[in-house]
Amino acid sequence: MDNFVSLLVPKKLLLPPPVVVPAAPPVDVEAIRAEATAHGRREALAEMETELTQARAALDLLPELVDALTRARREALDRAAADVTTLLSAALHKVLGDHLVHRPEVLLRIVLDAVARIEGEEAVVIRVPPGSADFLRANLPERHQGNLRADPLVEAGVIVDATHATIEVSVSTITAGLDEAMRTWLEGRG
Repeated sequence: MDNFVSLLVPKKLLLPPPVVVPAAPPVDVEAIRAEATAHGRREALAEMETELTQARAALDLLPELVDALTRARREALDRAAADVTTLLSAALHKVLGDHLVHRPEVLLRIVLDAVARIEGEEAVVIRVPPGSADFLRANLPERHQGNLRADPLVEAGVIVDATHATIEVSVSTITAGLDEAMRTWLEGRG
């Protein structure tokens, strides 16, 4: 039975003697933190110095860029103003020309007004576009009907020649003041 009991009781294990590990020297956490902070600061300052140098270089270019943008804006506005006045003048010439050519009743009023201005003149010649001559001749007072001439050089409007005066009412003469005002405005923008 001796054998039986010994099986039930666990045998004592033999452990090797404990190994003595020498204790690490005390760590100065504050010194390590201070060194890490100083190292991080040096790296950050080096990176910032590079970025500051680039930023300063970009700022040095800023006045030139602003001047270039200001000039480009001014040139674009000048071109736009010139284009607008050109378009306005062309549209005005077109509308007035069409109005005088296609609306002979308007031309009749202009002819009557021009003839009234030189009333009393004996040698009067009224030159009008060929397409308007028949309508005007039919609607002019009888004393002026014989003075009416279809002139292919007159595109739109009327030219009344008298002994001492010439009255020209055309798209060019009607718009001359406006064209001059637009040129003056463009020149005054500088």
